[in-house]
Amino acid sequence: MARVELSDDEDLVGPEGAKRQAVYESIFGAFPTHHGKSVSRKARDEQGLSASALVYGEIAYPSFFATLEKIRTKYGVDKGVMQRPGVDIFYDLGSGAGKPPIAAATAFPFKKCVGIEYLGPLVDASKDAQREYEARSDDLRKLLDSTPARVEFVEGDVASLDWSDATVCFANSTCFDDDLMDAIATAARSLPDNAFFITLTKKLPSPSFAVVDSEVYQMSWGGATVFIHQKLHDDHH
Repeated sequence: MARVELSDDEDLVGPEGAKRQAVYESIFGAFPTHHGKSVSRKARDEQGLSASALVYGEIAYPSFFATLEKIRTKYGVDKGVMQRPGVDIFYDLGSGAGKPPIAAATAFPFKKCVGIEYLGPLVDASKDAQREYEARSDDLRKLLDSTPARVEFVEGDVASLDWSDATVCFANSTCFDDDLMDAIATAARSLPDNAFFITLTKKLPSPSFAVVDSEVYQMSWGGATVFIHQKLHDDHH
């Protein structure tokens, strides 16, 4: 697997991706990484939560964009995923301060991009960013040449909420424990055939999915292996 350093941003996003990244960065200009970390830490301290799954970390836009582009231009082509605007649905399981759903919405014209987050204060922070995203809808419509995705944020447990309509899922799973990974894998069996599931560091423990791609990219905390899984037809129930 090739390591891609953050300094290779331009190579990862290309000219068009750079324009979309600029919109994304303008949205989150007032909400840097340390803001999300601070909100997360305070919420966990106040609720006495110490689960490793709640440890905060953020994607880097170039690597996230490049991963979605792999699905759009390579793995999803014959499967009909990310091939038409306004059709596909993106979910982020454990969405923190909301960066992956908004990154997905700036990268591709999904029908909707939904973030599910356990900590209420982070959901509130996400909705602040959502308002910034919505204020830039005209800019995005021009860049995407399509209606931008509807972005939503939901407070709750990813293991108990319904996200079975997703065609592309993402989980920043580096700190997820085995029980949570197993619960997510079980729920993911309800996804439609050929749906894609992106995880970090840990593979989805399910015979219903095959890893089609893995590469090490830079994130806010350092390098992480990004796995792209594809849902198989012959689901094992």
